[in-house]
Amino acid sequence: MLSDDYTNNLTGYPTIMNVESFVDFILLQELAKNVDAYRLSTYIYKDKESVDDRLTAGPIWDFNHGFGNCDYGETWEPENWLLEYNPEGGDQMSFWWELLWQDENFRMKVSQRYSELRTSIFSEQHIFEIIDDAVTHLGDAINRNYSRWPILGYYVWPNYHVFETYEEEVLYLKSWTTQRLAWMDSEILQLEIEEPFFPSEYTLNQAYPNPFNPITNIDYAIPEKGNVSLAVFDILGREVITLVNGFQEPGIKSMIWNGTDTYGNNVSAGIYFYLLQAGDFVDTKKMILLK
Repeated sequence: MLSDDYTNNLTGYPTIMNVESFVDFILLQELAKNVDAYRLSTYIYKDKESVDDRLTAGPIWDFNHGFGNCDYGETWEPENWLLEYNPEGGDQMSFWWELLWQDENFRMKVSQRYSELRTSIFSEQHIFEIIDDAVTHLGDAINRNYSRWPILGYYVWPNYHVFETYEEEVLYLKSWTTQRLAWMDSEILQLEIEEPFFPSEYTLNQAYPNPFNPITNIDYAIPEKGNVSLAVFDILGREVITLVNGFQEPGIKSMIWNGTDTYGNNVSAGIYFYLLQAGDFVDTKKMILLK
């Protein structure tokens, strides 16, 4: 990999690596933005030469600090490539990961594979089905777990968010994954087209679930960078809480409201409105909090 010609198909890394396995490995690690990827929890193996003499990436493991569940390494943010985050200090990833990522042919393979997976196992529908099936399978074990280890509402290293309920945990997992996929769409798919993908217009979607108790998800799209404000109001027009107030890059965004006001107090059941302001765009939608 230190050769000036390391990308050569006859003499470079393609002759010693199972390239497809590294493509899949990177896509899975980047989807989760797994802080331990590439440097700590990473396996690479080689079979005997009569079977396959190339280096193969995998198996994958250790994702408990992935999917926005970690408060260091900037991994709570759904944007940016983990492969491009390599700060000074210990536990740095090997230099050749960056060289691999810099190869245009390799990145094209990543883009093509992502496009293929995005319509199947990387679709939100498929991922959410896996999550929902896991919740159903766990059943009463969820309550027994938190009865034995009552950690809800308390910080546990290295979690980025502290949630009061298991339902909030699940909704955050889905919301973060949706935002991560949207960002990967805009970044990866542009390798196959001349211009990067961005929403063509401002939109504010209906909150889901709606009615809700006590948490709901609010999605919106902004086609250009600028200042964005998203706030919740009660039926009398009084502001309850500001969810977003600042500069944002274009893309599909998602925010969680957990039924609390600016001071963290639970609000009463009833009708609420959420207002999105971005540039000249203003839109309001209604949601109902049940208790």
